[in-house]
Amino acid sequence: MLTVFRRKLLFSHNCALFNVIKSNSFSSFLPHVYANDLNKNAIELDKDTSIFAKEAGISHYPSELIIQILTHKSHYNGEASHNDRLNYIGTTFLEFYGIKKHTGDIEESNILDFQRNELYRSRHVLSIVATNLMIPELVRFTDFEGTNHNPKIVGAQAVAALVGAIYHYEGIQSAEKFVSKFIDPIVKQIKSKK
Repeated sequence: MLTVFRRKLLFSHNCALFNVIKSNSFSSFLPHVYANDLNKNAIELDKDTSIFAKEAGISHYPSELIIQILTHKSHYNGEASHNDRLNYIGTTFLEFYGIKKHTGDIEESNILDFQRNELYRSRHVLSIVATNLMIPELVRFTDFEGTNHNPKIVGAQAVAALVGAIYHYEGIQSAEKFVSKFIDPIVKQIKSKK
């Protein structure tokens, strides 16, 4: 558990990052987030990956980016293009999507809103989305002895990376549309059970 001080510090850091995201000035340097990691060789997607891309609404994305979304940093010891940076952007976006959904405006939020809306980025919720999109069967990772890598956990990280890639490639409205279609129903279902 994070201490209250660390939570407040994390919250203020993410508020600053979200203001940059919201102002769209973030997009000027975002190409560097994944472009340097991409495999420059054209990749042909297999049938299952193509079905995933179509279902997720990203079939028009470069195939290299789709593969990167599905690749954990453990794959080939981090030497392959991986989704770590996109995962960070997606996780941050999901945190603030939840706050915005709850309060209506990020400026009115506080630390309690931040804690309440961690559900949008929780492994449990994201692993359900991953399963619905067949991501655990497609995700690329290496399970080393002593690590906690399994298809559901790595799949949850791939969903966050998918949100980050959508935000980066198409903008905030497309990312919100994806979250409202695939993640909101699961969050509402979990909240109704409480």
